[in-house]
Amino acid sequence: MDSKQINELVFTLGLSPSEKINTLEGLSRIKRYLVSFNVYGNFPSLVSKFGGPGEISQGFCRSAAVAGTIYKLDNHLKNYDPIKKIATFTNNSKVKVTEKIVCSPSQAPENAKYLPKQNTYEVTRLITIVKKSCKEWFSENESSAIVVFSPMSLPTKNKYPIQIIIMGASTGCCPNDQCIWYLSTIEKGEKARQDLESALLKMEESILRESEDGGFDLDGDLLNDKDLVVSKNDGMELINSVKLGKSFKEFVPKQKLVYLFKLCFTQYTAIKPFGIINEKIFQDIENNNSLNLDSLKLDNSNGSVPVDKDIIYSNMPSTEISYDGCVTEAKYLYKKIVGSDDDFFDVDFEDDDEDDATIGDNNTISDATSGVNPSVLDNSDGTQSNNQSRHHIDEEAIIDEEDEEEFNDEMDFEL
Repeated sequence: MDSKQINELVFTLGLSPSEKINTLEGLSRIKRYLVSFNVYGNFPSLVSKFGGPGEISQGFCRSAAVAGTIYKLDNHLKNYDPIKKIATFTNNSKVKVTEKIVCSPSQAPENAKYLPKQNTYEVTRLITIVKKSCKEWFSENESSAIVVFSPMSLPTKNKYPIQIIIMGASTGCCPNDQCIWYLSTIEKGEKARQDLESALLKMEESILRESEDGGFDLDGDLLNDKDLVVSKNDGMELINSVKLGKSFKEFVPKQKLVYLFKLCFTQYTAIKPFGIINEKIFQDIENNNSLNLDSLKLDNSNGSVPVDKDIIYSNMPSTEISYDGCVTEAKYLYKKIVGSDDDFFDVDFEDDDEDDATIGDNNTISDATSGVNPSVLDNSDGTQSNNQSRHHIDEEAIIDEEDEEEFNDEMDFEL
């Protein structure tokens, strides 16, 4: 295959963040795309509504909350006493720790000694909110899209692909007639910003050219009858591609795209751009960041123990736009705490046996399970899908009408 065909497969279907990917890794990514068809709809991608990937975290949080976890919002870990197992937060409240502490490097306590280095790799991001629905880029009943500029496809001669996630109003992330564009690249320094700005300009030109009020109309003055040729094989009308291509290049929009918000920033992470995700990636990071425990076990001057000696650190976000990386790391941390990931995301309730017995006696719910799956993802067409098996609910299930209004009020909240 020529380079263009390879780019189409590796960077668009495989969503590889780098051209440094071997054949096995490329095939694995393409396979992921192919086997995802007809899982949660016709298109092989699933998009989280109401805030993007944050819904994945909320799914885990809700699962843990149902099992008895308490969440303390708008607070950071200020200090931790590894001897007394007391955690102090920024509002000076204290909590007795009976299990493990899992902490992001950005949430590390003061005077941390084991803080892992996160400046090995860079991810530069550009987020914009435009005053246009961008519906021309969405299929029917959809409100999101993914765009990739492969290497060397921009005027800046980009070395790495530019990956873009487009979220329309129906995703719940922005008001009507607006759209959010998330651009990212693993290029470094000022060159990364140049590549992102170049991709942004191409996006702007494209949406103005394709939108209904952008002034580019194939049915208008652009083409005439002489520019249409009827195919001898099937009678289909073909457009003069030379004139069409020239019109694309010479197109001048009648209006400008309005940017309501624009933010460019660089994140640092220890997670390298990967081809196939596996636990070894996180094990290598941990090994590279580990210090000599014996030398830090006790400080000879005051006999103190490092405040974060028993803290398990996660990693900062990587460049991967799929959920493979964050889910794999979550499983890795879970396994590190409990020793196995066999029951990962399988919440065990204390009253399972009692509830199941009640359900069986009332004959109201069939196919009940002992686990729970609160992580519900929204398809781009507005429907919801569970990321585990779906459970059948008997149509004769009894609902207490007196409690129904109270239940609805409890679920009515603002993000």
